[in-house]
Amino acid sequence: MTQNQKAWKLYETYVEAWKPITDDQRTSILDEVFADDLLYFTADFQGGREAVLADINSFQTKFPGSYFTIDDISTHHDIALFTWVFTQPDGKVVAKGHDHVRFSTEGKMAAITTFGPSIPKP
Repeated sequence: MTQNQKAWKLYETYVEAWKPITDDQRTSILDEVFADDLLYFTADFQGGREAVLADINSFQTKFPGSYFTIDDISTHHDIALFTWVFTQPDGKVVAKGHDHVRFSTEGKMAAITTFGPSIPKP
């Protein structure tokens, strides 16, 4: 499996946690993909695993049933840049953005920095 394939598979699993699922399912997914000392940064949330859970809960409260898909990936060394697509339950694309992800030596997500949504040239 190539570096892009490994990173895609791990990120794809992570993105499943953003879907409308139970808290137990979400916790199980995050346990599978996150390093113990994960760092998480967005415009509104900063911290570790608790910040991710708070962000996901906020997202599902504001946009019930919405989810993310992956558009593309670029990797080198232990870093990947993903383009995510915010999609409503009816399939309508709302926005795109990016996650910069650093992976641990164990192959788990060690840091996530989210940029988004993307906007056209200002």
